[in-house]
Amino acid sequence: MKRFTTAAAMLAATTSLATAGGIDRSSQFLGPLFEEGGTSGSYAQLSFGFIKPEAKAPNLGVGQSLGDYNSVGLAYKTDFNDKLSFALIVEEPYGADIRYAAASVFSGGGASVSSEQVTGVLRYKFNDNWSVHGGIRALQADGLIDTFVAAPVPGGVAPISVTADGSFSFGGLVGVAYERPDIALRVALTYNSAIDVDFDGTETVFADAARTIVAATGATNFTVEFPESINLEFQTGIAEDTLLFGSVRHAFYDGFNLTAPANPAIFGGGLGATRYVNFSSDTTTFTLGVGRRFNENWSGTVSITHEEEGTVPSTTALAPTTGFTSIALGARYTQDAWTVSGGISYTNLGNQLVNSPAGVANFNDNKVVAAGLRFGYNF
Repeated sequence: MKRFTTAAAMLAATTSLATAGGIDRSSQFLGPLFEEGGTSGSYAQLSFGFIKPEAKAPNLGVGQSLGDYNSVGLAYKTDFNDKLSFALIVEEPYGADIRYAAASVFSGGGASVSSEQVTGVLRYKFNDNWSVHGGIRALQADGLIDTFVAAPVPGGVAPISVTADGSFSFGGLVGVAYERPDIALRVALTYNSAIDVDFDGTETVFADAARTIVAATGATNFTVEFPESINLEFQTGIAEDTLLFGSVRHAFYDGFNLTAPANPAIFGGGLGATRYVNFSSDTTTFTLGVGRRFNENWSGTVSITHEEEGTVPSTTALAPTTGFTSIALGARYTQDAWTVSGGISYTNLGNQLVNSPAGVANFNDNKVVAAGLRFGYNF
């Protein structure tokens, strides 16, 4: 039963965190670390996801602002011996794809942010019940952000953008887990440290709202602290072939910001520092679900995920929603050493108010539809 329950609990993460708070795009959970390997004690998995979000503000004529995106993840786990194991996880932990139409009240502003993270983690088992784990996370990010600032150009307010690439930077993680194999119980607590990523980029100030006339441009560099987080994962058997599972993730987004220093190449530095992104509240996300094995090959899950609402009105046009509630359905097929898992989810994104030059944009009736597929192999 343990092999079934471990994989079934992971199905909820396939699609339920499609649009989490801040700029989260994954849970950064450590499910693969607890997978059982095959004859050599090894396990590998490949995951795909497609996410289609929607956010509009009809009261000011703002159309679709959130872009579709795909996600890909890789994981490998192996046992060195009965006590020591290792997992390598590759994922996209952070991202954003927001674009407002040029004719909207936000005049073409938006953001495109991508990232990749490689996590290496060791786990040491003291006995059948207690274990500890710890490791290193390497994070890289890049992107483009458009906004508006007060500037010495006709009209006094100008569009400004920053395009930047971040180098790989490192952080740590540490945790503890308790297990009862006889009832498929596992509780794992993990702390992920903050990671400071250094960016090199270019700032450009435009003299027109359409961003066709460049008023000034110059190189810039800055540091962004990606937030620390605490993850709690749990599962337990509640009846024969039936599993209760869930998680709690708290990410410390309060104070997360991207601020470029005053740039001497832009109006002689008279523009001052530019704050492109600023979040003012942490995020806490809860998941609870049930998994059921129907026979030796097939199992399924249903889960609900909820994230509390953050600051309203939003402190940035790059966060047109806040909080969400999601329901996800998953299925898993097992044949010999292979497993194929799939899931779909529907998410109701919370309403948000965003200040604009034309008034307050009321983003409501926001939603996300997502689907995911995962292949696993024990060897």
